[in-house]
Amino acid sequence: MPDNSQTIPKSHYPTDSGLVIYDGFCVLCSNAVKFLLRIDKRKVLQFTSFKQTLASDHQDPKKQKGSQPESILYIENEKLYSGSEAIIMILIRIGGIWKSARLLRIIPLGFREFLYRIIAKNRYTVFGKKNTCDIPDKKHAARFLPEIDPDELVLMTKSTALDQ
Repeated sequence: MPDNSQTIPKSHYPTDSGLVIYDGFCVLCSNAVKFLLRIDKRKVLQFTSFKQTLASDHQDPKKQKGSQPESILYIENEKLYSGSEAIIMILIRIGGIWKSARLLRIIPLGFREFLYRIIAKNRYTVFGKKNTCDIPDKKHAARFLPEIDPDELVLMTKSTALDQ
């Protein structure tokens, strides 16, 4: 299996848990996080959303296309995963029956990413977009970190690529 990840130093994220980075305004993404919170009995995941840069962009998803990542991201053990591989790694990290998600790797990466991109590209149209991010309830609040700026994440991945 090809290594489809980038290295990110732990100093860039304050967690020993896996860190899920998602679009907090996306209804599909927010519901996926709620699902992960329910099935993550061992509490091995933490969450953060992408920071929205311009308030006016919240109203028009087309304006955000360039600035918002079109992928869920996952950081574990200083590695950054995106797309379908991020989803597989998240489920493996949760453990139990969810470890069987590794079987999805028998599907060629190119095809998995093709399907993932179709869903990601159309997520606002099909599932909708919120005007505000969900605020986690008190039960889960400690598992949410401050929002991350997508540009900052790009800089982190570029700087680590240069260090290697």
